[in-house]
Amino acid sequence: MGEISESMAGRAAILQLLPFSISEASKVNLLHGGFPEVLALPKSRELWFSSYLQTYLERDVRAITNVRDLVTFRRFLSLLASRHGQVLNKTDLAAPLGVSVPTIGEWLQILESTGEVIVVPPYFENFGKRLIKSPKIYWGDSGLACHLLGIRSAAEPRQQPTAFGR
Repeated sequence: MGEISESMAGRAAILQLLPFSISEASKVNLLHGGFPEVLALPKSRELWFSSYLQTYLERDVRAITNVRDLVTFRRFLSLLASRHGQVLNKTDLAAPLGVSVPTIGEWLQILESTGEVIVVPPYFENFGKRLIKSPKIYWGDSGLACHLLGIRSAAEPRQQPTAFGR
């Protein structure tokens, strides 16, 4: 989009395509997620997710911003995967990584703008009486979150009470 010289306002539609959901494809599950490549070749899941992460970090993240320390950013991805479905606390993410809270905010914006995570604002009926003011964080694909957490079998999330907000 950055290389297009003229305005496409009114002449282009931009669609954000998420991985398949369980209602769209019967092969979708927690471990494999919904990326078509993984669903087509489930035995090569580890290789595909590793390659996806490497190209995502080296091309997409660097194209958006200048993340100096990709190793720490990669650790941030795994740490954030462990918080899937939980209330977002940037301070709890910044401390173990040794980065500032504003850096965590920038990194979350990168993930949200590239469609990797979904930040869900808190629901409340009365603005003045809301109990939780922080949003929740969700990964767009459960297979990628499992890969980041090192989950290799469908039984493992049940054994790890902290995985996926349990």
